[in-house]
This record gives sequence, C-alpha cells and structure tokens, in this order.
Amino acid sequence: MFNYILISVFAYLLGSIPFAYILVKRALDKDISKIGTGNIGAMNSYETTKSRTLGISVLILDALKGIVAVLVAYVFVSTHWALALAGIFVVAGHDFSIYMKFKGGRGLATAAGVFAIVNPMFLGIWGLLFLAVWFTIKKNVHIASASATMLSPLMLYYLPQSALDSTSLLLQFPKSDFLIFGSIVCFVILVKHIEPLMELSKNTNNFDK
Repeated sequence: MFNYILISVFAYLLGSIPFAYILVKRALDKDISKIGTGNIGAMNSYETTKSRTLGISVLILDALKGIVAVLVAYVFVSTHWALALAGIFVVAGHDFSIYMKFKGGRGLATAAGVFAIVNPMFLGIWGLLFLAVWFTIKKNVHIASASATMLSPLMLYYLPQSALDSTSLLLQFPKSDFLIFGSIVCFVILVKHIEPLMELSKNTNNFDK
C-alpha cells in the first residue's frame, strides 16, 4: 500500500510540472494561464506564440510525463494497479497542477503518453473515434476530443480479453481493471472539457439568436 501511495504522489507531482507555462514564460515572458484560452497545454502554447517548435516541444514533454510516470511504476512496483495509479495521477497532476494553483491543461498529451506505453490499442481507439467525430459531425477539436473520450471506454468494453493482452506492452491487465483505469483517466480529461464545451454552446446559441 505504501508503494502505491508513493507512486501516486510521484506521478501527481511529475504531472503537475507545467511545461507550457515554463516554455511560454521563457519565450514571451507571459503567463500562459492568462492568455489565449488560459489552457496550460500544447495547443494554447502554439496558438499564443505561433511557434510550431514551442507547441511541439510542449506536446512531447507533456507526453513524456505520462511515459516516465508509468515506467517508474513498472520498475519499482511492477503491478498493473501501480501502472494504473501512475497513469491516473500523472494526468490529474497535469490537469490540476499543484504548482499552478490547480490550473492545468486538458490531459490529452499526458494521457497519450500513458497509454502509448501501457497499451497503444486504447490510444488507437481514441484516435479513430476522434477522426470519426471530426469528419462526420463537426470539425471542432473540443467536440471531437470529448466525444472520443466518452466513447473509448464503451468501445473497450466490447473488446475481448485476448485483444487487450496481445497489445499490452509492459503488464497485462484483466479487462475489468483496465476498463476502470481507462474510464477514470477519461473522466479526468472530460472534466477539463466542460468549460470549452459550455463556451461553445453559449456562442452557438448567441449566433442562432
């Protein structure tokens, strides 16, 4: 139990490192949480600086937080629940950074890093759902992201255990445990999509009037 607590705290503190804030502060001497959308992530970093290099750098560093958290859990504890806790808390740290008064990003890049090393199939499912919503419903990144995040656990529910086992990279998860893990990460991500979706809805209603 103590090892799980340590892994969770480490993952949260690692996830809390606000790379977008640090890099934008160095580039523009501005607080990214107060410019653009206020989101402390790769997209707002790019949009506020117009620098692809900076945006991509933030994206990679945020994804690496997820990868490192999971690898540390694997090396020092090496149970599937340790990996799950590391994944959940590193995303929570990114979204609600203790260093930024619990502000943060939306967790997509960090979660991508987590699932890229735990089970890339889940990441692939999310990506396919994102593209499906983007091209068939409405080309809006928040709608596509939120829809893919909500639907991914549902798609996972119908996958056989053998498919999950064959695509696991570090440790195999019982499907029920992986479903819990994936659903919690998706919930944390969805929480940070509520505000932009509400803003989009308000703007749409105002336009209709």
